[in-house]
Amino acid sequence: MEIMTAITPLPRSSAGIITETEMSALNPDTKVIISVLNGNTDDFIVLVNKYRIRILTLIAKRIPVNDIEDVAQETFIRAFKNLNSFSREKPFESWLSIITLRTCCDYWRKNSRRKEFFAPSDDPEHLKWLELIAVETAAAEHKRTVSNKEVRELLDWTLGKLSAEDRALIEMIYFEGRSIKETAAVLNWGSSNTKVRAMRARSRMRRILTRLFEAQG
Repeated sequence: MEIMTAITPLPRSSAGIITETEMSALNPDTKVIISVLNGNTDDFIVLVNKYRIRILTLIAKRIPVNDIEDVAQETFIRAFKNLNSFSREKPFESWLSIITLRTCCDYWRKNSRRKEFFAPSDDPEHLKWLELIAVETAAAEHKRTVSNKEVRELLDWTLGKLSAEDRALIEMIYFEGRSIKETAAVLNWGSSNTKVRAMRARSRMRRILTRLFEAQG
């Protein structure tokens, strides 16, 4: 992943003057960020190496395998370009995770018409599993069965019928167990709006499955 070759150096810094005492009290990530903002752009690779696996894992749950590396690179490039907006009051990992999720949403907006998967088979067990996901999704059940490659493809096919926003809502709230508040922060929506849109997204997924069941019948 050639992150640094794709990065344009930031203008020298808005980080301000930090005393040695203040610097010693900062966490390692913040020290690296201040160094980067002060013109030492090569230091950003420290954060890339530290969080690369975490970000790849997060992306792999949402993006086709052939595009994972590209989305990861775009995530780190966006993080680098927006370092000036990072608040030291929050952990860098949380801030980076939000950028990752938004990059995944943008990926699906751009590729919403791509046909990555074949249509589902008419295996009754698979259809029952998909119905469980859509109607009463349980995170534990999802984790237990998601290792099945064919079932994963069925699920991805169904999610592919949704908009980027609906897909993100289903994945974050129903699969990963994220709170409404946390999801709202990622998507830049209010909590009430996020709750309503999540319910509508689940209803749309249910309708997709209903039509699938009827077609198979």
